[in-house]
Amino acid sequence: MKIIKPMAAGIVTRIYRLDGIERLGVAMPVMTTLEETPCIMGEQELMRLAPEVLRTAMLDAGYAKPHAEFLVAANAFATHCDAQRTSRVGVEFGGCAKHLAVAFPETLDEASIALDEFMPLAIDTPERRALYGEWDQASAAADPFGFPPAFERAWFNVAPPDQQRHDLQAWPDAVPWRIAGMHPIHARQQGTLLPLRGRCFVIRQGAACLEPVPMRLSTVWFMPDRERAILVFHGETPVEQFDANDIESLMLAIETPDEPRSMEHYAQVHAKRTHAQDAALHSLVDADLMPSKVNSTASFPDPTPSGPAWQNSMQRYGERLMHEAQARAHAAQPTTLAGAAAQPSVSFGALNMPSTAPALPRMSELADFVAKNLAMADEATAQARANAVAARTRMAAQPGVPQGAGAGRRGPPQIKRLMDTLRATPAATPLLQPDLEGKLLAMYRQSAQHQDAAFTASPEASQSARIRLREKLVRGESLAGEDLTGIDLSGLDLRGADLSNALMESANLSGTDLSEATLAGAVLVRATLHRTQLTGANLSEANLSLANCEETSFKGTTLDRATCEKAIFRRCDFSAAHLERTALRECEWEAPRFAGAALNDLVIAEQTFSGADFSGTTIRKMSFVQCTLQETSFDNANIEGFGFLSTRASQLRFDGAMIRKACFIKDTRLDATRFAGAALTEVNFRSTTAPGLYLAGARTAQCDFSDAMLTGANLRGAHLRDAMMIRTDLTDADLSNSDLIGAFMRGANLTRAKLAGANLFRALLAEARLDDLAGLDAAYTVQTTWVPRARAAA
Repeated sequence: MKIIKPMAAGIVTRIYRLDGIERLGVAMPVMTTLEETPCIMGEQELMRLAPEVLRTAMLDAGYAKPHAEFLVAANAFATHCDAQRTSRVGVEFGGCAKHLAVAFPETLDEASIALDEFMPLAIDTPERRALYGEWDQASAAADPFGFPPAFERAWFNVAPPDQQRHDLQAWPDAVPWRIAGMHPIHARQQGTLLPLRGRCFVIRQGAACLEPVPMRLSTVWFMPDRERAILVFHGETPVEQFDANDIESLMLAIETPDEPRSMEHYAQVHAKRTHAQDAALHSLVDADLMPSKVNSTASFPDPTPSGPAWQNSMQRYGERLMHEAQARAHAAQPTTLAGAAAQPSVSFGALNMPSTAPALPRMSELADFVAKNLAMADEATAQARANAVAARTRMAAQPGVPQGAGAGRRGPPQIKRLMDTLRATPAATPLLQPDLEGKLLAMYRQSAQHQDAAFTASPEASQSARIRLREKLVRGESLAGEDLTGIDLSGLDLRGADLSNALMESANLSGTDLSEATLAGAVLVRATLHRTQLTGANLSEANLSLANCEETSFKGTTLDRATCEKAIFRRCDFSAAHLERTALRECEWEAPRFAGAALNDLVIAEQTFSGADFSGTTIRKMSFVQCTLQETSFDNANIEGFGFLSTRASQLRFDGAMIRKACFIKDTRLDATRFAGAALTEVNFRSTTAPGLYLAGARTAQCDFSDAMLTGANLRGAHLRDAMMIRTDLTDADLSNSDLIGAFMRGANLTRAKLAGANLFRALLAEARLDDLAGLDAAYTVQTTWVPRARAAA
């Protein structure tokens, strides 16, 4: 259920069954001040102050109360005692008056005494127990989730009888109040409540329009010593599901009698706040759900800058530079500029520079402001790209310009030539940074895949580089940092070589043996690695983006923090490899093997795996987001922290796997997926579509299958103790010999399911569909709850 509300409003919800109907109770507490001109406080202040002042009392239980009532969380203070050390306290409100005399004993050193007589009645007081009624065996068996047959709604009211108005369902607007002796300084307090009204709307699943829920001001809490009051508005609406799952969203608002708003207004607000793109911006606009004529400390204030400090600073700096330039010009050409000296100096105004800071948008204008600026940014970006293309074209057309000079940047930066050019330019020398070379190289290592491809070296250049590498290896020299861009290194024996930070963009490494080699930080962008041996190699922080890997061996390879963007991995072997925080973006996979690998902190989005083997892997925090997996195995994997989000998978296997803290959610689909003999702890399958799910012999603990579609599932012999299976679709499922002790299966669909030998001890199957069940007579059903029965389909 999505909650939409102003920041000033709290919310308490309660789902309860009354008269055979499931109901959603909504309470909206709003804190106000008790000043002469009251204002609304924020929910944060409410949540901070209420537990402190109310002590052990509950602010509200969320039930819709039939009568108006008031409560007072207060103390009597010794400062107001008379000569007999007696303090007289009292409240007059809405036609009710309650006065007490509080005696302070001589031996009492405390300055105040708590006034429990104005607080809620305990649930076990005779007054409330009489209203609750008594259960009898027949009614408890018929509907154990509701209230006793003789239950009276007045039980929802918690105030003492002399603080209730049984002739009123709600307090009227602007009720006056008077309080005596409950403030440490003021002996008398009086005022009028803010005339507020609560509004509530729900949208049900499948419905398109708002449905109003009538709200009444039925409870008022006074906190005299804190000069605060809490107005609690109550309402209720019937729901189809016992957990209100049929309610898609709930929206609250606050109004005043002289400023009501239409259903059309609230429909527009709901549409803005549920629009995926800019809902967060509209949620900052509290004015849509709050009265405009009442002061509130809760809403985000509109920006009101004290002055254009940054603009003034820039303007003063610019004007100083202009005056200095004019002075130098006058000194250089006094005669020529003699007449100009008498003219007014050029100002920023003449340059159309703004003299004040641009106006900041109001909160109500923020969404439109952001949309306008995003559109302007997109337009400016498109124009800049068009200008860049035109500039490159003009540059390429200039006589004497080498071919390809107007094209985009490609290959590693020519550091030496660039630095020599800069050092030869006197004006640029002071601008040279000591670490400029390192920064340029670091930028290239991270972004080589985003520039044009480096050219492939000529056969002569490749042959020369191969000879140079062999000679260095013979001498035992390191190859770290070598520039091998575009070089053909195919077939070379580079086992154990140190190629850390080497530049090998567009290099050909097909058939090259790099076993146990060090390639940490190397650039392998667009490299060709067909049947390359990288067994045991170190590729930490290497960049393999756009690399073409086919039948490449990454056995035991370390790929921690490597970048693999749009890389191709066909039939590659990552067995026993170690991948931690590896960036795997838009890669192409064909039958990869990760058997025994360690996969940590990985997020894989919008990629396809077919025939992948993750068996025996150790996974710690790994997510598949909007991916497609087919015929993929996670058999015997050790998994902790695992997620499938909006992912489609078929014929997956987790047989014998140990899975902890995992989720298969958000429109994920699992077709014919197996968990045979697996151990699942804290795994969430909520709302997952998993027809033909195979859980035979699996052991689960704290798993949630609620609202999942498990038609035709095989759960034979599965241990599903205390499993959450609310509204789970188990049509045609086989639960024979399964352990369902304490399983919560309310509303589950067990049509044509097989339950022979199942243990349903203390399982809850209320409202479950039990048509054409097979083997129920052979199941263990002691203390199983079957009522209330499912309602007949409409």
